[in-house]
Amino acid sequence: MKLRLMLPLMIAGMVWGCGDDATKGGANNANNTNNVNNVNNANNANNVNNINNLPDDAIVTTSGPIRGTEEDGLMVFKGIPYAQPPVGELRFKPPEANTWDDLLEADAFGPRCPQIDTTSMSYVGEEDCLTLNVWAPADAEDAPVMVFIHGGGFVQGAGSLPLYDGASLASQGVVLVTLNYRVGALGFLATDALIEEGGTAGNYGIRDQVLALQWIRDNAAVFGGNAENVTIFGESAGGVSSCVHLGSAASRGLFKRAIIESGSGCGGWPDLDQDRPLTPAATTLGEEFMGVLDCDGDEVECLRALTPEALVNATGELGKNALGLAPFGPNVDGDILSDSTRNQVDGGLQGLELITGSNADEANVFTTGVPIPTEMAYENLVRAQLTIFADDVLAAYPASDFATPKAAYNAVAGDIAFVCPALHFAGAAADAGNTVYTYHFTHLLNGVGQALGAFHGLELAYVFGNLNITPAYTPVAADQRVSDEMQAAWLGFARNGDPGWPEFEEGSATIQIFDDPSSLTDEISEGRCETLRSIGLVP
Repeated sequence: MKLRLMLPLMIAGMVWGCGDDATKGGANNANNTNNVNNVNNANNANNVNNINNLPDDAIVTTSGPIRGTEEDGLMVFKGIPYAQPPVGELRFKPPEANTWDDLLEADAFGPRCPQIDTTSMSYVGEEDCLTLNVWAPADAEDAPVMVFIHGGGFVQGAGSLPLYDGASLASQGVVLVTLNYRVGALGFLATDALIEEGGTAGNYGIRDQVLALQWIRDNAAVFGGNAENVTIFGESAGGVSSCVHLGSAASRGLFKRAIIESGSGCGGWPDLDQDRPLTPAATTLGEEFMGVLDCDGDEVECLRALTPEALVNATGELGKNALGLAPFGPNVDGDILSDSTRNQVDGGLQGLELITGSNADEANVFTTGVPIPTEMAYENLVRAQLTIFADDVLAAYPASDFATPKAAYNAVAGDIAFVCPALHFAGAAADAGNTVYTYHFTHLLNGVGQALGAFHGLELAYVFGNLNITPAYTPVAADQRVSDEMQAAWLGFARNGDPGWPEFEEGSATIQIFDDPSSLTDEISEGRCETLRSIGLVP
């Protein structure tokens, strides 16, 4: 799957005089200095008073004082605004750190960033959305820190979703953080005009994540966490984001380990402003996006004048990729990314500690509306989408090998988009001398849920221990066993880099299968990933 996916400098001036003017200037400067000192002294006194007057259950962060709530032995802090609202002149610019003086009651989640809600299919969110949430054991001291980056195809999602409630993981001795970042055009739009203004464009959502990671590094200790032992983990777009941080100089030193859940192969991202075969530049998508809008005159001024709802709705008018997703995402801009992480690994990037993996039936939720009633319909769709690769793919995935033609197509789509790129990235990273662990999630929901298989994102309820997230499904004992095992693996990796199974080695039984019971295997997808690699369809 191809994911089609500026720092302002403030300069203060000084005016120097000479002769009599210089004397007057000196007197004025002295007065100004006294005034500044008086103001600073007053501010310092106020800050001291504010700190001294804080309630006992408040803590002081680098941004300002906050107070959370206590829930079952955990201290929970919701809606901490780690960045200034990215509105007005800060829209389509890197985020800026936030500060406050008065006590902030961190007892409610912040709003989602502007997006279309998948349930109501209506616009939701606010631009003032750059917040994070913390779950910490009340007695935490030097605890590992786990930072989750949500998915949603870079156009949806939020760290506040009930699925990502961090209580279960945090209760086992880690500080758990979730966060929001800008999505859609507001987070990833790149145009020539934005480049001209800021030197680069797009990747604003990634920059939000970097600023959040900086905030977590600077404040981990006040929550009882160890800033030197941070593990980032994310699913889907969050997994891709974790890939970006592995290869970004801006993220270096902000985390120790990474877990990539269904994040594909850490590559295939567009360049900022250079088209490549089959991968248009980020600015090419930006040009398409601007064609949807009604902007005359100054393009940047127009983009900042539009309502966020107008920008979100315009995203819905863009073309979709093979999985039905809008094409916004990270780009190789020469700043956040010098090259894709996969290419950097192929070039010898070392020092990485990571888990990467996928689910057995990744594509099923993306193709529910795609009718494939017959073998001919399956073959025609594959030929239309894969053109020169179609004959080889159909030979490797004959419809007769699967329960239905639709199942054959789902296997093709899932393997190409998620399963095989993740497996091959693991091999490349291990060959480069990195510490790599690989998993494959195959567990099925009991009863009616089995129709969708081990679909994209299913593992999240098991990782977070939130199996009761929906009243439509009643967990069984097998679900809890799989959840316990996944949590133990993720927590073990976060604590000391060991999830409990061998490091990945191609051709060896080092791929952890999460099911009931779990096991180790030496290959997945019946070896078809090697076929896809041999014909050049996946790296």
